[in-house]
Amino acid sequence: MKYILLIIGILIQMSSCKESGIPEGEIFKGEMFLKLIDWGTEEYLSPENKGVFPAELFESIPDSALTLQQLEVKNTYDILQKEKVLGNPFFNFAEYNSDEDYVKVYLNNDEYEKIKHINLTEIRKAGKKVKISFYGTRIAEGVFKCYSIADVKTVRGDLQWAK
Repeated sequence: MKYILLIIGILIQMSSCKESGIPEGEIFKGEMFLKLIDWGTEEYLSPENKGVFPAELFESIPDSALTLQQLEVKNTYDILQKEKVLGNPFFNFAEYNSDEDYVKVYLNNDEYEKIKHINLTEIRKAGKKVKISFYGTRIAEGVFKCYSIADVKTVRGDLQWAK
């Protein structure tokens, strides 16, 4: 009887322990993508807009009055707000074996510290590119949320870019 209780106790303890060391999300591998002219959420959070422009716009105008493009922006804004990444730093990412040219990857400030020193313009001039892998999730079409950067390497090659 003692052994049965001991085994049950061990099983309960093992099942209640959360396995540590395994990052959240799935692994994504690819390269950082240089976008010369890029619009991010910071345009909505600028001092002139006091961080309220989209909320005021989207709350005061019914969805039926928005153009298709405005509705897409509103939906993306809502997702970013729901995922708590609105205003967070981001980088552009070209995933290996993907149909999309590039996507935006939002990350928290701790993860951003790992890549903020990277100057893609200088790397491109030097004939290099940046390989990156991270754990995250796809939160919308063209938008990822990064939980943890697994690896970042600068290697020889052509950096993907667009205007």
